Amino acid sequence: MRNVEYKQRIAKYYDSRVKPRAFKVGDWVMHKISLATKNPTEGTLGPTWKGPYEVTKVYRPGTYQLRDTRARPCLILGMLITSSTTISKHT
Repeated sequence: MRNVEYKQRIAKYYDSRVKPRAFKVGDWVMHKISLATKNPTEGTLGPTWKGPYEVTKVYRPGTYQLRDTRARPCLILGMLITSSTTISKHT
C-alpha cells in the first residue's frame, strides 16, 4: 500500500515538471546523444546534443522525420529532440 502511494506521488511530481513539446514542419531541432551512441573516446566532455536538424514530416506526436543540413533524412523519437533555441539559451 505504501509503495503504491509513493509511486503515485512520484508520477504526479514527474508529470507536473514535464513540458510537452510539439514540433511543426520547418522547425529546427537538436538530437540528444545517448550513452549508447556516444563516442567512448570523447569521455564525459563530449557533446550531448547533435544537430541542427529540420523537421520535414510529423508522423504522430513524438515521432518526426528530420533532415540534417546536408539534406540527409533520419527518423527520431520526440523525447530525444529539443528546440535548437532551447540549447543555445543554456550554452
